[in-house]
Amino acid sequence: MNIVFITVIVISLADEYMLGTVDITILHTLYGIRSVGRNAIAKELALRTGLTPRTALRKLKSIEKLKEKELFLTVGYSLAALGLKGIIIFSRDETVLAQYSRANYFLRSSFPLIPFGGGIVFYAPSMSQFNLPNSSDVYAFQYMERLRNRTNFLKYSINSAIDPEVATSSKSLLILKNDAISKIKKLDKSNLNPHEVIGGPVKFDWIDLTIIKELEKNPLKKLEEIASSVHLPLSKIMKHSSKHVVHLIHGIRIRYLPVYRYFDSHVMIKVKNGDALASIALAQALVENPLFPTVGVGDNLRELIVQVTSPFSLLRKVLTNFISICNDLGIDVDTENMWLFSVGGKRFTIPYIKWEEYIPRVKWNADLLSKVISEKIRRERTQ
Repeated sequence: MNIVFITVIVISLADEYMLGTVDITILHTLYGIRSVGRNAIAKELALRTGLTPRTALRKLKSIEKLKEKELFLTVGYSLAALGLKGIIIFSRDETVLAQYSRANYFLRSSFPLIPFGGGIVFYAPSMSQFNLPNSSDVYAFQYMERLRNRTNFLKYSINSAIDPEVATSSKSLLILKNDAISKIKKLDKSNLNPHEVIGGPVKFDWIDLTIIKELEKNPLKKLEEIASSVHLPLSKIMKHSSKHVVHLIHGIRIRYLPVYRYFDSHVMIKVKNGDALASIALAQALVENPLFPTVGVGDNLRELIVQVTSPFSLLRKVLTNFISICNDLGIDVDTENMWLFSVGGKRFTIPYIKWEEYIPRVKWNADLLSKVISEKIRRERTQ
């Protein structure tokens, strides 16, 4: 007897209502806003959209209320600007992972692999030397920048963030292919150096990191609220926000799309292209599609580590279409190293201090934070 398993996905009416009440133009515009503080964000939003500052502020407040329905915003930041690099390690041997988790690196996340084993992501100073493990049971990838999902609702529609059938449809994947081709042609004509596209280190200090940590939890916080949370004078928060933080962050994005609650499977897969600009253009196109939560850009800018997410019942279809798109673009896919993992594990905010992500602290000691960071940096320099 043949047994057929059928996955039935029921779309929540609450999801439809939640995003149906939001102006998608506002969400799209927030992706490019680097201002800090709710009032400053409202002013920039008004300038970009033609709204009055009061109307822009009202729309921001309505978006912020969606936290009650588990729609959280966060801020994206640049690893390259912070002088960091990311390292991801997969292993069937969990003792290997424990070794790196205990090491003096900045743990970002850990998660279980299927059927067994695990993976970790951590950051390290970009100039530090690190010997990546290499064996049949361990796979590692090092990246200089990490792009996070910023689904383009103007291209894929708001339903792509709600309905898995829309997100995984042939139409959605065709839009992705055409968008990647368009972005590759645009970058080819720009004559930019690939490193100009990614960027490099800028000036920052521990106060900037504390501000970014707060923005990761809630990017629409008022400056006064940030100052109160980190126990620093408002004048310092204003100075660092306007002079440093604006150069470290990418913009404001949705941390967790409603459609992800139906996506129970995730795959990490490496792709490679001889043309660095083409690889970067593909990465930019991927993170505008809801199926790709994150893409890491390798040190040589020609390799990407791509996270693909989908309901398990549709995973084969999604991966087949993704590989087909890459082949059409002349991009190699490393099908020998595809790592399947599930939701779960732990996540942390910006590195240096391992505090649970999105869990606000009632109080922290800023002087102690400064000392800990300085000590970590000193140890890295003497190694």
